[in-house]
Amino acid sequence: MPKTTLTASRLVPAPPPDDIIERQVSTIRDSPPDIAASPFVSGTYEETDAAWDHLLRFHNLRIWEDEMEAMNISSIAFNHGGGYHGMMGVFHELHCLRRLREAIHQDHYYRDFSEGKKKFLVGHSAHCIDILRTAAMCRADTMIFPYHWVDFTRVPAPTWVQKHECVNWDRLEDWLETRKVDIRAPNMMIHPKYGPAYPGGQHIDEPDGPQVLPLDPE
Repeated sequence: MPKTTLTASRLVPAPPPDDIIERQVSTIRDSPPDIAASPFVSGTYEETDAAWDHLLRFHNLRIWEDEMEAMNISSIAFNHGGGYHGMMGVFHELHCLRRLREAIHQDHYYRDFSEGKKKFLVGHSAHCIDILRTAAMCRADTMIFPYHWVDFTRVPAPTWVQKHECVNWDRLEDWLETRKVDIRAPNMMIHPKYGPAYPGGQHIDEPDGPQVLPLDPE
């Protein structure tokens, strides 16, 4: 197990270490044509789902014991490989964005769901909206959008292509690659009462509550 030092330069200590969090100036293009070309909102459902699957592949992370102690938190231990289950805040927000996209396209994503599950997902969407609101206010990107006159409207229009201070995502992903965990691997996560959290590698619906199931073969 590698030893990780969480420095005091951040108000809330958390992995990865500071030398991984590299900030840079990035140009973000969010004009209507740019958004239309984004793989996260355009293309077929299969293509867009694949883009989100790839982006969210680091949703589940392995956090080492010394890191948990430095953060003064506890979590569920993995049954294989050591360490504890953790999720980085940015992936909670990205997960919520994906769920909101699916809510916009309910006819496709919700078509086989029961009315009870649809009702639950409406509540989950409200949760996601407020999570994204608090995240935006927490980080408060103070970059200024200027405005200009255009021919297609009489009201001022913002200039959508601007420079922002961003984390170097590629560098962060290099670190995340060393920590990602497949939580659906056989018996990776075992509930102390009900058995495998993902029996057979699946997230199962149990409308009458969780049942005790045997461990998966390994």
